[in-house]
Amino acid sequence: MLDKLQTPTLAFVTWLTEEGVNRALTWNDHSTPHQCKVLGQDIEIKPAPEPTDVLWENLHVTDGDRIYNRINVWIVIICLLALTTFIQSLLFDHSNKIFDKFPDVNCANIAEDYKQNHTKWSEAAVAQYRVN
Repeated sequence: MLDKLQTPTLAFVTWLTEEGVNRALTWNDHSTPHQCKVLGQDIEIKPAPEPTDVLWENLHVTDGDRIYNRINVWIVIICLLALTTFIQSLLFDHSNKIFDKFPDVNCANIAEDYKQNHTKWSEAAVAQYRVN
């Protein structure tokens, strides 16, 4: 039972001579099947990466786990993009409402109109105050 939980996924083997390394690397090149198996699995021999290049804590992660994690990350990214797009559209609509409420005006014309119609301006200001 414990062997199923602790199945090795990778082994680093060292040789004393270069000849041993070359023989091991040509193990897969022979056309005849080899009888050597480890835990019932065929051996695949290839040159090892530098030990500092191996992410030791990720050796147990399978390809299925990587695909599952990648899909989850994409789902989160798409949801966040949708949320920010929704918030941006709400802010854009709010901004347009503010621009519609307070349009651009020519200040010189307003100053002249204010001098001529002071009482109408006062009444309009009071009415606007009551509405808001």
